[in-house]
Amino acid sequence: QGLPFYSGSVSYCSNINVKLKEGERAFVHIPEYRATAVRILVNGEDAGIIAWAPNELDITEKLQFGKNEIRIELIGHRRNSHGPFHLNEKWPAWTSPAEFSDDKRWYDGYQLVPCGLMTSPAVVIKS
Repeated sequence: QGLPFYSGSVSYCSNINVKLKEGERAFVHIPEYRATAVRILVNGEDAGIIAWAPNELDITEKLQFGKNEIRIELIGHRRNSHGPFHLNEKWPAWTSPAEFSDDKRWYDGYQLVPCGLMTSPAVVIKS
């Protein structure tokens, strides 16, 4: 997207039409993402946060009959804006101040990590 060092949040928006039958519940399912967490808004109202498996959130109470706006906000992280950028290991098990000055593990390029939706989200209807 041309934002290699960006660390803020990014939102994905879509409109869906919902006609739930009695006893059905609607869930936003985010199969795979790279971010601190995912905030879901339905029709401009906060519906909740997804931070752990099974990566889904019940949005039934926020829906209205017919057209609804779903906003998926990925809460960014500081890894791509604050580093460490120059480690030869992209996914270190630990990060401390020493990672910013370790000549033995230095990499001349930038080790940036993905941030965003890695697979398509879905609205899943369950009864």
